[in-house]
Amino acid sequence: MSSKLARWGGVAAILGGVLEIVVTAGLSRPGPPSLTLAGQATYETSILMSVAGELLFAAGLVGLYASLAGGTEQSRFAKGLGVTSLILASLAALATLAFLLQVMLVGTFVPAQSFLVSAVFFLGLWGLPLATTLLGVIALRSRALGYWKALPLVLGVLMVLGVPYVVLGFGWILLGYVLWSSQREKVSNPARVH
Repeated sequence: MSSKLARWGGVAAILGGVLEIVVTAGLSRPGPPSLTLAGQATYETSILMSVAGELLFAAGLVGLYASLAGGTEQSRFAKGLGVTSLILASLAALATLAFLLQVMLVGTFVPAQSFLVSAVFFLGLWGLPLATTLLGVIALRSRALGYWKALPLVLGVLMVLGVPYVVLGFGWILLGYVLWSSQREKVSNPARVH
C-alpha cells in the first residue's frame, strides 16, 4: 500500500509543480486586478490553480512520507517528525481552502482582524514549507530516495527562503518524478527470495 501511495504522491507533486509553473509563468502576476493588468477572470483562475497546486503539494508530501516510512524501521523521533510534518501539511491545505472560501464569499482577501484569522493565514503561508523541510530532515537519514535524499530538504529550505515559484515548480516536478520512479523500480524489481 505504501508504494502505491508514494507513487500517487509523486504524480500529485508533478501535477502541483506544473500548476505552479503555469500560474507563475503562464498567467500574469497573481494579485488583485486593481494591482495588475490582469482581468478578474485571470485573477480568479490563478487563485484556483494556486490552491489546487497547494493541495497537490500536500498530497505529494503524503507520498514522500509513505516512501520514507515504507520498508525501513524508523526511530520514534523520525516517526514523530513525519507525523508532525503531515499534520502541518494538512493544516496548510485546510488554511488554503479557507482562504479560497473567503475569497469566494467576500470577493477579496480580508486582512487579519483576529488571532484566528492570523493563525490560519500563518498556517497557509508557512505550513507547507515547514512540513517539506521536516520531511527533508527525515529523508537525509533514509535510503528511500537514493541519490536524491537531500532534495526534499533543499526544496523546503528554498520554499522558506522565498525562491521564485517557477524554480520551486521544477523542484516539485523533480521530487515527484523521483518518488514515482523509485517506487516503480521497487515494484518492477522485487527482492528475490532464495
